[in-house]
Amino acid sequence: MDILKTTAIRSWGHGLNFVLAGKFSSKNGLEKLLNMYGLDIDYSENLLDENIRYVDNDGEDIQSIQVENNNELWLVYNNDSVLSDYIDGGLYVDNKKNFLLVFADGMYTYTNRFAIDLVSGTVGTVEFDENDNVKYEWKYTLRHNDIEMLESTIEDIGSEELDCEKININRIGLEKLSYPVSI
Repeated sequence: MDILKTTAIRSWGHGLNFVLAGKFSSKNGLEKLLNMYGLDIDYSENLLDENIRYVDNDGEDIQSIQVENNNELWLVYNNDSVLSDYIDGGLYVDNKKNFLLVFADGMYTYTNRFAIDLVSGTVGTVEFDENDNVKYEWKYTLRHNDIEMLESTIEDIGSEELDCEKININRIGLEKLSYPVSI
């Protein structure tokens, strides 16, 4: 499955903060999953308790852990961690202060570049030209909650601190969205 579709499915499912760590069939299986992510295996007691199934985590990236459907371990990442995943290729802003979060394919080769466009609430592909202009073409929409989370995280941290770069962004195909976009 391509990275754009996967991102959209994550957004419309649980949200970009959530990652399915894996499925388990026993307490031992759950402890192995927790250990894989460097989490305390003592959490397994609360996660297996039918009345709890949730644990706050004091980790740097993961804020909480939960069990769903009796055998799915879900990790909930903090907003800063999610944002950093989607700006590893750069954070860009146009003249109207509309942000474009650029990220690479999973191989970090930067031959395939993707982006989240906050003004349109979409994820798509980007191409840079020799004049440092970017052409953005949307492929999938994202859930509004995720767009708000990314915007507020950028605002909280500050675009200057995130090395935001001003650039001309040519957005392609936004007229095909089922909702109006003002750019």
